[in-house]
Amino acid sequence: MIKVYIASPYTQGDKEQLVQLQIQAWHVLRDLGFYPIAPLLAHHLNLYRQRSHGEWLEYDLETIRGCQILVRLFSKDNFGNNIPSSGADMETDEARRLGLEYYEFESIEDMKQFFVTKINN
Repeated sequence: MIKVYIASPYTQGDKEQLVQLQIQAWHVLRDLGFYPIAPLLAHHLNLYRQRSHGEWLEYDLETIRGCQILVRLFSKDNFGNNIPSSGADMETDEARRLGLEYYEFESIEDMKQFFVTKINN
């Protein structure tokens, strides 16, 4: 099964909304037959026992090494600007370094349409 890592903002913006974005993406990808990895689910682990940002990035970068695709989702702030994410930037750089397939999307719907088309071709 093809593993798809979902990279998106977390540290800037409404954390719950940003986690929900990955949950939505996870369900879309799973419904299409992929094995999605939603690292922001660690938000809930961190509520139980906090770990440093560096520990989570180390964990995420190691997880990426087991994936075939990285999906970068962008989220907008209240002014319509992309929320910056140094963590997602690092994840993207690692995916490119490893030669993984890499795709960027402005919305869950764009991601869904892309993968439906990819699967059907």
